[in-house]
Amino acid sequence: MLQVYDRVLGSRSEATLIALTLLVAFLYGMMGLLDFERGRIMGRVGANFQARLDQRVFEAVLRKSAIVKDDRSATGLRDLEALQRLQASPILMALFDISWTPLFLLGIFIFHPWLGLLALGGGAALVVIAVFNQTTTNAPQMKSAHATFQSDAMSDQIRQRRRRDWPIRRR
Repeated sequence: MLQVYDRVLGSRSEATLIALTLLVAFLYGMMGLLDFERGRIMGRVGANFQARLDQRVFEAVLRKSAIVKDDRSATGLRDLEALQRLQASPILMALFDISWTPLFLLGIFIFHPWLGLLALGGGAALVVIAVFNQTTTNAPQMKSAHATFQSDAMSDQIRQRRRRDWPIRRR
């Protein structure tokens, strides 16, 4: 890569520079398209997973709520939806990609040791930023989760009171 840039810049060949630019734009476009399609496929896998289990989880929640009056297991459908969102998320794809990282780093080091060190430094910077982000947002996320739990509990209480105070008439 460095030799190509050295030859293009040294010879001032605009045609070669334009060809390289178009090639890189095409390759980035293909990478974006493949990543988009991979996300769509994983979204379909997650939707299929949820569709296969939705009825079973719903029936299990209904059976459990008929047995236990003050039951907190009514979150089964929300948990299933959370699993579906996890399957469609980029996080799961990153876990598949992480196994290829040493091979890619080795390839970069083969091109040039300085590029390899730059890639390692950039990766280390991303890890530091991610850890910093996690530590600074942990408290607000916990507060939000607690508020969501309280909201769900209040909703369940209102639903239970309404069920007790206004029974449904069967015809």
